Amino acid sequence: MEDMAAVDGIHRVLTQDIHAATTCSTLGSNLLLDELNGTQYTYYVNREHELIRYRTGGGTAVLALHVQSLQMKMEGGGILACQLTLTSGERDWFVARMSGT
Repeated sequence: MEDMAAVDGIHRVLTQDIHAATTCSTLGSNLLLDELNGTQYTYYVNREHELIRYRTGGGTAVLALHVQSLQMKMEGGGILACQLTLTSGERDWFVARMSGT
C-alpha cells in the first residue's frame, strides 16, 4: 500500500513538472527539466534509494523512498516515457507530454 502511494505521488509531481517543461535532457541517470519561467529541476535516485527532486538555486525534496531507479526515454513530439522501479521489484511505466515543445 505504501509503495502504491509513493508511485501515485511520483506520477503526480513528475507529470506536472514534465508538462511545465520546455526542454528535457538526461545526464547519466539524472533527468533535467527546464521550465519556461527559468526553473530547472534535476531528478535522481541517491544511494539511500530516495528519489530526489533538486531545484537549481535552492530547494531539495525527497519525493519517495525505496526507489531503485527512474529511467526516461523521449518518444518524440514532446512525450517522455518514464519507468519507475522500486526496491521491492515493482515496476511502473507512465508517459507525460511537455507543453512547451
